[in-house]
Amino acid sequence: MFIALEGTDNAGKTTIGKLLADKLNTQLFEEIKPTSKLRDMINNPSKYKDDLCMTDEEFKLELTWMFMINRSQYQADMELMYSDNGNCLVIDRYTMSTLLYGAFTNNDIWRTHAESMKTPDLTVIISPSAETIIERCQNADDDIFQSPDKSVKMKHKFEDYYRNSPDIDSGIYGNVLLIRPEELSNISAEGVVNEIVTAVRIIEKTEKDEDAGN
Repeated sequence: MFIALEGTDNAGKTTIGKLLADKLNTQLFEEIKPTSKLRDMINNPSKYKDDLCMTDEEFKLELTWMFMINRSQYQADMELMYSDNGNCLVIDRYTMSTLLYGAFTNNDIWRTHAESMKTPDLTVIISPSAETIIERCQNADDDIFQSPDKSVKMKHKFEDYYRNSPDIDSGIYGNVLLIRPEELSNISAEGVVNEIVTAVRIIEKTEKDEDAGN
């Protein structure tokens, strides 16, 4: 079982991922962090763009390729861990994040890369309230990827994508589940994990029934 956890920064993916991995007796593969060079380019774009004599579009493309290098190593390490854990793994960020965050640069390149990646059995979008995200951002270490405005913007982008994109039913994400923790009877991380485990068991039963029918 390959489960991808998606959502904006400070959605709780890592906390939930660790609990879920323990529940399924596997490991959490955590999201890759940008290199210091890439982080500096994002924080100081004018410095690099001007030094390299690039247009805005050329510089965006350069950032895309640099992040793609990071993601390629991420993919290789993830597939090794998946195999080592008996083809069972929980991953923090995956194909959907690649597409939605990649849309800020060159979406066609990101989409081609994402479609070449292993398809999850289940993709879970974790989407807490904007108020919860803002509170968590304010308590987090200063990070360009964790600003409250951007995090809330990305929360809505994930939800809009889930509701409106034909990609959701295309198979690229496997089964897709959207969880808003505040709407659960148990709003804790454990409550979210229980919702995911229920979905996992349904998928496993469906696959077992299909195999028996064949």
